[in-house]
Amino acid sequence: CPEGRKLFPGMSVLKNLMLGAYVHRRDRKGNAKLLDEVFDMFPILREKKDLDGARKILSGLNDLSSHSAEFHYQHAMCHMAEGDRKAAVAALDRAVKLDPGHTNALFQLGHAND
Repeated sequence: CPEGRKLFPGMSVLKNLMLGAYVHRRDRKGNAKLLDEVFDMFPILREKKDLDGARKILSGLNDLSSHSAEFHYQHAMCHMAEGDRKAAVAALDRAVKLDPGHTNALFQLGHAND
């Protein structure tokens, strides 16, 4: 990293990018356009921009793990964004077991096993 990893590790990718654009904060349209360009060049950032927030929300909803297919599907999407295919497939399997008609989980499971 040319900046020597001068990032704020406790902040999401999106917040780090927004902090970098702070000096141009009055140009909201320009900043939005540049942010889209960054996400187009590095699609993984678009997936990870709110990953930390998603993880925090899901950790607060652990009581849903016994009966919510959507809970496991969302966990799977976090694992996918992190590149952890094995954990993602396990979470998708759990989602499908809880709700055999969960179309998003079925689609992602098929895609992951393709």
